[in-house]
Amino acid sequence: MWLKVLVITTISYKLRWQFKNGKYNPVNFSVDARLRRQDWNGEFLESGAFYITRRKLLDLGKFQNNK
Repeated sequence: MWLKVLVITTISYKLRWQFKNGKYNPVNFSVDARLRRQDWNGEFLESGAFYITRRKLLDLGKFQNNK
């Protein structure tokens, strides 16, 4: 019997910086071509939540609280 694991993510539109060698450097964007939040798809971040279930329960639509 195999259990399935579903990892939950969320989309983040935050612009990240990293302090390295005495200066701040952009991590997920270019300073020369900085996009507006509306103009990029963001990044997927793992939320830390996860669900463990059986495929049959998902197929029956009874994933949470028999709903």
